[in-house]
Amino acid sequence: MLTRLRQDHHNIGMLLGVLEDKAYKLKRNQKVNFSLISDIIEYMQQYTDRCHHPVEDTLYGHYCQQFGNQEDLERLTVEHERLAQANEMLSHSITMVLSDLMVPMPQLIEEIERYVTLQQAHLQYEEQHIFPQIEQKFVESDWRKVETELTPLFIQDPLFSEEGAAEFRALKQYINDETYAEVAP
Repeated sequence: MLTRLRQDHHNIGMLLGVLEDKAYKLKRNQKVNFSLISDIIEYMQQYTDRCHHPVEDTLYGHYCQQFGNQEDLERLTVEHERLAQANEMLSHSITMVLSDLMVPMPQLIEEIERYVTLQQAHLQYEEQHIFPQIEQKFVESDWRKVETELTPLFIQDPLFSEEGAAEFRALKQYINDETYAEVAP
C-alpha cells in the first residue's frame, strides 16, 4: 500500500517538475502549452484529490485510532483541503486563459509556483514523517485490516497506468518522450 502511495508521490513529483518548467518559461515570456498545464491540474483533481488523498486520510486515520497522534491527522486533513483549494484556483485561472480571458501573467505564475510549493512540502512531510511512522508501528494484522477498506478506494491511475485515460494522452506523450509541441493554444 505504501509502495503504491510512494509511486504516486514519484509521479506527482514529475508533474510538479513540468509545472515548474512552465512557470520558468512564463517568467521569461516564452510560449507554453496551457492545455498541458490544464491536463496536469485535471489529473490532480481526478486522481490525487479523489483517490490518493482519501486513501492517505483513511490509512493515517487507522494509524491514529490505534497509536494516537491526532495533531498529524489534523495537519494532513488541512493540507489536503488546502491542496484541493489551490488546485481549484489554478484550474480556474488556466480555464480563463484557455477561454481567451485576461489573466495577469504574474498572478498565474504565482499560482503555479504556490501550488508546486504546497505540493512539494506536503509530499516531503508525508515521506519523511507520516510514512515512516506507519511503517514502524503497523504489523501484518494492521495492514490486512486497512487493506480491505482501502482497496476499493484505489482506482486505476488515469495517466500513469498502462491503459491511461484518452483525455491525458497528450500529457502522457509529453512525459514519456518529451516530444509534445510547445505551442500556445
